[in-house]
Amino acid sequence: MTNETNIGSILRTKLHRPPVPRDHVHRPRLLEYLDQRRERPLTLVSAPAGYGKSVLISRWMETCDIPNAWLSIDEIDSDLRQFLPYFLAAVQTIFPDAMGKTAALVNAQTLPPLPVFYLV
Repeated sequence: MTNETNIGSILRTKLHRPPVPRDHVHRPRLLEYLDQRRERPLTLVSAPAGYGKSVLISRWMETCDIPNAWLSIDEIDSDLRQFLPYFLAAVQTIFPDAMGKTAALVNAQTLPPLPVFYLV
């Protein structure tokens, strides 16, 4: 078994950051807020549809000088077996050799209990 997730079986479009339109609404205060918190290992942005989340984060990622990965999720991704391969594939877009042990767990016949994933 390799250290990579089965990327062929996922929708690769979920791993691509959308382009920032030329006529987007500039939000310097929100970009500064995100930039001040970039030391955090994960940023989750949640708001109703149409609030500009994707454009805001895409713009921030354009200007950010730290490694970052994009993953678009929806309701079906609340299933751990569905979500983890996408998460691993997103991480592997910037760190190709990362997540080997976790990938082995995800590809197993049965998933270990959730607390095991917190320790990997």
